[in-house]
Amino acid sequence: MSNFHRQQSGHHTSKNKNILSLSKTLQELGETLSEVSSQISEDMVSEVTGLKRNIIRSVKSATEFGQDVAKSAIDRGKAAQQETRQFFGDKLEQNQESLRKKLEENQTAKEAAARVHIEQINLDEIETFVAHLWKKFPKANPEQIAQRLLRRQLLRVSRTSAVMSVVPDKMAESVGVDYVEIALIQAEIIFQIAAAYGFELQTPESKDEAFAIIDRVLRANRLARIGLSATQMIPFAGGFIRTGSDTYLVYQIGNTAQQFYKSLIEEEVPGEILEAFIQETQRRYKQRLW
Repeated sequence: MSNFHRQQSGHHTSKNKNILSLSKTLQELGETLSEVSSQISEDMVSEVTGLKRNIIRSVKSATEFGQDVAKSAIDRGKAAQQETRQFFGDKLEQNQESLRKKLEENQTAKEAAARVHIEQINLDEIETFVAHLWKKFPKANPEQIAQRLLRRQLLRVSRTSAVMSVVPDKMAESVGVDYVEIALIQAEIIFQIAAAYGFELQTPESKDEAFAIIDRVLRANRLARIGLSATQMIPFAGGFIRTGSDTYLVYQIGNTAQQFYKSLIEEEVPGEILEAFIQETQRRYKQRLW
């Protein structure tokens, strides 16, 4: 009985040892698994952290690259704009200089043409005609004679302009009118008014005076010189006549000539009035263009 107990007791002990051994093994395995798991977790965290760093670094690099690209594009755009502005600025300056030279050349040609027209005027005929008016109206004063002369020239240029506005140039020439006639009428009125106020016409000074008067009027009315679409109202024989730019210029030239020769009567130093007149024209109308 006791031997069985002892044998039973020995078997039970062996079983307990096996259980303890298995428990220990499981514990060790658990610790190993825990270490492995911990290591894996640490490795995963490390990998994830490294990956995040790489992503952040990549994003930062991409951002910096994008900023560099954008800055480079902006710089190139600014440079292109500057070059474009410089290009068009140079072209504009060249065109302005070319236009200025062309205008000066045209103006010089116009002035030369005006002096040619002045030289072509028959001063003997003007003196004869004005003397005839004085005989016809002996009680008139110079201003009244000047007004009669101006009205006559206004009618002449109105007729000439009317014909030229409705017929071709060659046909206008065939009926006895042309552009030269209008230019001569504009200059003739100056000499006629000078004669009305008793001034000698056969002198170089009279031609300089005529050019100075034309120069002032055409500077002031240079737009009318290339043709006005609007018409002007001019006092005429107690009323008004509606006319275009050619007639208006003759009216302006006649009035300016009358004012000039009225002042010239009071001149004490020869040439003083003309010089002052020219200086006033240059001061008032700085542009030389007609």
